[in-house]
Amino acid sequence: MASAPVQDVVASVPAAPPSAEGDAAAALASPTAATPATTPAEAPVESAEAEQQEPAPPAVDPAVQAFNDQLKAARESPSDFDQWTKLITATEKLGDITKLREVYDDFLAEFPLCYGYWKKYADAEVRAGAPEQAAIVFQRGVAAVPYSVDLWGHYTTFRQNQQAEPDDVRGIFEQGLAYVGTDFLSHSLWDKYISFELSKNETGRVAQLYQRLLATPIRDLDRYHTSFVEFAGARPASSMLAPEEHARISAAASWLAGLEQVYQGTKQEQGRRQPFEGGIKRPYFHIKPLDTAQLSNWTRYLDFAEKAGDPGATLRLYERCLVPCASYAEYWSRYARYLEDSGDVEGARAAIQRATLVHCKQQPAAHLHAGLFEERHKNIEAARAAIVLAQEKLAPGLLAAIVARANFERRQEQRSAACAVFADAIEREGAAKEGQGSTTYPFLVLQYAAFLLAAFKDATAARELLNSALASHPGLLRLWEGAIHFEDSVAAPDRAERVMSLYKRATSGDSKPALTDAERKELSERSVTFADLHCDANAAEQAAAAHASLARLLAPKADAKKRTADDAAGGPAAKQAKVQPASQAADPAAASAAMQHPAQAAAAGYYGQQGYNYSGYYPYQAPAQQYSAAYPGYGY
Repeated sequence: MASAPVQDVVASVPAAPPSAEGDAAAALASPTAATPATTPAEAPVESAEAEQQEPAPPAVDPAVQAFNDQLKAARESPSDFDQWTKLITATEKLGDITKLREVYDDFLAEFPLCYGYWKKYADAEVRAGAPEQAAIVFQRGVAAVPYSVDLWGHYTTFRQNQQAEPDDVRGIFEQGLAYVGTDFLSHSLWDKYISFELSKNETGRVAQLYQRLLATPIRDLDRYHTSFVEFAGARPASSMLAPEEHARISAAASWLAGLEQVYQGTKQEQGRRQPFEGGIKRPYFHIKPLDTAQLSNWTRYLDFAEKAGDPGATLRLYERCLVPCASYAEYWSRYARYLEDSGDVEGARAAIQRATLVHCKQQPAAHLHAGLFEERHKNIEAARAAIVLAQEKLAPGLLAAIVARANFERRQEQRSAACAVFADAIEREGAAKEGQGSTTYPFLVLQYAAFLLAAFKDATAARELLNSALASHPGLLRLWEGAIHFEDSVAAPDRAERVMSLYKRATSGDSKPALTDAERKELSERSVTFADLHCDANAAEQAAAAHASLARLLAPKADAKKRTADDAAGGPAAKQAKVQPASQAADPAAASAAMQHPAQAAAAGYYGQQGYNYSGYYPYQAPAQQYSAAYPGYGY
């Protein structure tokens, strides 16, 4: 939790008054208590009875017990929003404003965008007779959620109810409008401001508010236009214009005509924004994820704003977006990039810190992006700290984080540190599942091999790594496929020989645990295709012969499995009753092929099959892309 932890309150409950039996027991237990005379024979009996009668435990108030239970649960799961709301409810029942303050402070440190709870916190202070504290809560709230129309409205209402000076209330209205005045749904705050000035009979100020509104493309633009026409028609122009404007504009008609022109231009801008605003279904923060349509709408809206080229409007739109999208690291990364591209490096850093310290602090992507940002700006230790946090603490097995950290160290010309990142991760993942290796293990090995080749041009070290991994985990198909792809991609005179050697090792079945029969057969078929495409006639013939031999070896196993399946379907009598399909009987070639030995049938199809798609040699590319897709804020 962010602030001092809330203290348990069991000890604060007064103990229940002792019972009569308890009094007697206490008297017996006290060495100074007055007791009747006893004989030596009776004393041991009375002493035993005294030891058996212990004081009753103090009774615990159910409300206090509920508070303690919810407090413990919130401490154990500080990111559980629902648990916090239960704790707040339990704390409110205690009637202890000090403990309620502590709970609200901790909750709002974890979820600062929940504007409704800032309002509830301030209301609790008012009920406790502490309006000064309520004002402080509102000030903290609008600082934490400055783009909340509702919270600014609550704040202004609170100040009016407290009989604040008109200029103080106006100051709050103006502060709020500076943040949310152009929000498409900011009409509630504008309405409150107009009502406030009307209540003070400030006709000129009301006219100025309408003048500002008619230049603001918000949802209720037409309503304000109609209200302004009615308002202006019922009052003399001199009451609505500032002295300098009245001297410059001699007639109300000219002034109204100018505002009408402004209104028409604003209405066009409103129409351009309307499709995007209509797609915003949840403008407030919630822990539940947004649907794809709303996320796509925000992305397109930001594209529109950036293309329009109004920096102020674009910045305000980003801040609006980052209320409902606060849990999405990619939007914080985009905001930081926009600010950085605009020349505001410190603003970009502040946006990144808001993501990594509050809203996305458990998401590796946010910290990886922070690391890249700091590295670009030569803050190497800060960059390393961010990347290490993501890779070691938040997601130790995340491939994207491991690769990011290794590449970071490579860019610092720290080869040993870069290699150690991969080596440590491979050792950890290789020992998983009782030494069989985790699902991440082959991807890590293949990424490390590719890293050694690409970063350091060290094919020898990469081959040693692959051979070691294949020796310790020979039953992983993806590892064999990746090693084959590696050798196929290295431009070397003996490339074909190296690839065929790997195929031979993979299909031999000598290692334990070996590949499955189906996997060995698949790789054997690929070896035939590869040899035919890249080797001489002798090697191609040897590959075909080896595959035929493997097919003969595996055929009895396949036949045994087929017999087991046939027996389960009905046994020999059932098989005798089956009739050959007409299509097969009518096709002599098919019938002939069916009579061939399985190895002969396989050999006949060697050279008729389509070329193998070599992208399949490198299957770990797809999972790596999936990792990147899951963390789009991080780019390689």
